[in-house]
Amino acid sequence: MRRLLLIVVVVVAFAATAVAEFTVETVETGDTGYTPEIALDGLSRPGICFANETDDSAKIAHWTGDAWDIDTIDSDGDVGSYCGVFFDGDNEPHVAYRDNGDKFVRYAYRDDDSWTIITLDGTAPTGLGLSVARDSLGWPRTSSVQEDYVEVAYSWMDGGGAYTTYVSDWQTVGGRATGLAVNSGDVSYIAFHETEWNDIWLTRGHDDAWQFLLIDGDETTDQLGTDLALALEGNEFHIAYYNETEGSLYYAAGTWTDFSVELLDGDGDAGSSLDLTLDAAGTPHACYYDAAEDMLRYAYRDTPGWRTYRVADGAGLECSLVVDDSGLVTMTYRDAKPSTLYVARGDASGLPQYGGAIGDDDDDTTGDDDDDATDDDASDDDASDDDATDDDATDDDATDDDTAAGDDDDDDDGGGCAC
Repeated sequence: MRRLLLIVVVVVAFAATAVAEFTVETVETGDTGYTPEIALDGLSRPGICFANETDDSAKIAHWTGDAWDIDTIDSDGDVGSYCGVFFDGDNEPHVAYRDNGDKFVRYAYRDDDSWTIITLDGTAPTGLGLSVARDSLGWPRTSSVQEDYVEVAYSWMDGGGAYTTYVSDWQTVGGRATGLAVNSGDVSYIAFHETEWNDIWLTRGHDDAWQFLLIDGDETTDQLGTDLALALEGNEFHIAYYNETEGSLYYAAGTWTDFSVELLDGDGDAGSSLDLTLDAAGTPHACYYDAAEDMLRYAYRDTPGWRTYRVADGAGLECSLVVDDSGLVTMTYRDAKPSTLYVARGDASGLPQYGGAIGDDDDDTTGDDDDDATDDDASDDDASDDDATDDDATDDDATDDDTAAGDDDDDDDGGGCAC
């Protein structure tokens, strides 16, 4: 065990090409920001764990309200990748991460200015695709890929110590992520990619008692769930996952006995890295990378379907997001190696949609200019205001209703989550 403390260095600057309504900041530069994960403390301030490859360290950046307070958690070996973070009642961070040298999972928590570091799972090799959650008593639980037998490794702590069990001994597990969430009854849910049939599965349980549910696949040839994220509200699960074969992002939601699957975004190569969270009203929000356009996108779901938005160009890898009680969205992500760690904060209330909402009709292949399902070209209506179906390039007036008696301009574009 080794305790390390580093006086913080704060780097805050505007950077990257961004769209209005989201403010982009640089958190740290210098081949850093790998596999970041974000969480909110009890004051709704975000904290980000990440790996810095310049010195192979595990770090955390915590927003103070004025600046990013950056602290080194651990620099003993090559550490910090696949990290996950949560905060306790004293707003102190708890972080799990991988030791790439020994291939163990480490767990660290801060008390005042001192870090305590524990080997949570020493049954090497493990820790790939690590996901972290806390139970009702504040203890950590993790899921990851155990490399020897390619199983889901599930670890947890309690007052008696740290324990690990293997969940999926009848399946071969792979992909870049596992997804872990814990409900109020301390039942753990884990989403994972099964490599033999390229399916995505969900399992629930604790210790050595688990149930399994096929979410999507059933012996298809599509690579499903090579990246994924899981959120839980009571006993209702929400899973976003990447279809690598299509280059599309999908979403599954429901209960163990009744759930549905739908397309979230099929534009470009969407979802090669992604995250999913729920806001206070239970509305799902996602961030994800479009590899075809080298773009970070954000989406939330409302009545007609998913609404997608462009947030930043030239970056977006390994994104993670949170939404606070006021509806403020905070996303963290990085650009290509050598990497810089960024944060984008804001909402989509004034942004044009990137394409139409899933579920809306569209009369050509371009994006929407309003929320009407009968008239969704990228062009504005003309100035005559006498036809519901025309889409000339001339701007219309300030009213936006797209009806036979009305008009069609772009003041109704976008729209944030009204939750």
